[in-house]
Amino acid sequence: MTTISTHRANILEKMGFKNSSDLLHYAFKNGFLQESPSPNIKP
Repeated sequence: MTTISTHRANILEKMGFKNSSDLLHYAFKNGFLQESPSPNIKP
């Protein structure tokens, strides 16, 4: 495992996340990320 992978795995474990999807869900729910429309999709 590389240093980055180990660091990432430690963060996920410390925060109680099982995977990246859990992390993304948390980020959206808590306002760290915002949804934006894809530039290829016209309204």
